[in-house]
Amino acid sequence: MNKLDVFFKDNNIDKDELMNALHLDIREIILKAVINKMKTEKDYFLNAKRYYFTYDNNNAAKKIIKSVCGLTIGSDDLQWFDACFKAFFNKKDKRAPISPDTKLKIITNQSSKCAICGADISIETMHVDHIIPWDYVGDELPGNLQGLCRECNLHKSNHVAQAVSSIILK
Repeated sequence: MNKLDVFFKDNNIDKDELMNALHLDIREIILKAVINKMKTEKDYFLNAKRYYFTYDNNNAAKKIIKSVCGLTIGSDDLQWFDACFKAFFNKKDKRAPISPDTKLKIITNQSSKCAICGADISIETMHVDHIIPWDYVGDELPGNLQGLCRECNLHKSNHVAQAVSSIILK
């Protein structure tokens, strides 16, 4: 048994759960790298946007990721990147207020529990969080909101790639 397997066993960490979390984190790290390049290099942003809306979106997403990170992305992940890029390109300049109906739907779907730590939350104490930060996808990415307790929201802040740490640091 290698050191990592021993660590998993000693800490009751499910290897498959951790591998899935690692996959999510890698995806978000790639998204962050691509969007940061588009945010800091206006020419790259304009070329990527033009390319994205001229060609097949999945093919465009694949080429954009390859040009920034040198990585090849599978078709399942390309759908997620496609939705994120579409949201980024259509992102509005100002954040919209979150409606009471949306807050109620979030807290009901989460059974009044923080999405990260599982602590009890209420409509009054819940912090509505963008899973992929608003800076990256605005409010245009469907299903991108979750309810967090104050502590988890402050810890998460504007960060991506939190899935592995949430498993390791329960």
